[in-house]
Amino acid sequence: MKNMRRIVVVFLAALLVALVPKLVWTQEHKPIGIAISVQDLTTGQPINYGETLHAVDTVQVTVTTNGVNCAGAVAVTAVGVTGAPPEVGVVSRPFYIGAASTEPGESFSLAPFYVGVLPNGTNDWKISASWNGANVGQFDFAKFEFFVNTNAQ
Repeated sequence: MKNMRRIVVVFLAALLVALVPKLVWTQEHKPIGIAISVQDLTTGQPINYGETLHAVDTVQVTVTTNGVNCAGAVAVTAVGVTGAPPEVGVVSRPFYIGAASTEPGESFSLAPFYVGVLPNGTNDWKISASWNGANVGQFDFAKFEFFVNTNAQ
């Protein structure tokens, strides 16, 4: 009976030694997954990728990770008016998500902003986010695009 206990204890110890580093490595090297979502604050509705809004509204952009601590940046651009660069920066901001950050949870939201149009009543809005984790291979990129056309009601 004592020998059987010893065998079980040795087996369990060997199992722990074999599995614990693998479990820790898997969590530390979990790939980053990110997503961008856009909320139309004027209507209260989410905006879908590629959707066309028919009014100039106030929107809010949120980037979300899958639980991996990371640092990144988000940029929002729109088509510029004649004489301006073809694509102009609307807002750009670095952010940090995780234990050492000021961002609670697994997401970060930009301050709301107004999506205007060019003199012809249209515009193309693009959002991109890139994130880097602390471990090897932990980085990701996401993109989102929507349109505004006040001519087509």
